Amino acid sequence: MTGGAYSISEDVTPAGQGAPPHIHRRELETFIVLEGEYEFQCGDRKFKATKGAIVVLPREVPHAFKNTGNTIGKTLVVLVPGGMEKVFEDISAMPPGPPDIGKVNAITTKYGVEFLPIG
Repeated sequence: MTGGAYSISEDVTPAGQGAPPHIHRRELETFIVLEGEYEFQCGDRKFKATKGAIVVLPREVPHAFKNTGNTIGKTLVVLVPGGMEKVFEDISAMPPGPPDIGKVNAITTKYGVEFLPIG
């Protein structure tokens, strides 16, 4: 256990998928690309990242990412401080089937993550 100092998870991202623009109010987020080709956006900057790249995304800055390759991508994600794992625990406790976006937004907001309009 880290005592809440940080959390680490492996993220598997199908080709063409990723996370839409959002802001972490609490965490600094670091991605270490293990496999695949990604495009990250941090604020107004867009950049590519491939195997071995380390991408640091500060808190309070809008960011997004997408696996732009043709194969599954993998990243190691480190969040400081820890606690974001609770978002995934709460979402996974929702009933099976298509997610209720309103409930998902309520969960993410509870943990300081705000999804932004796309476009």
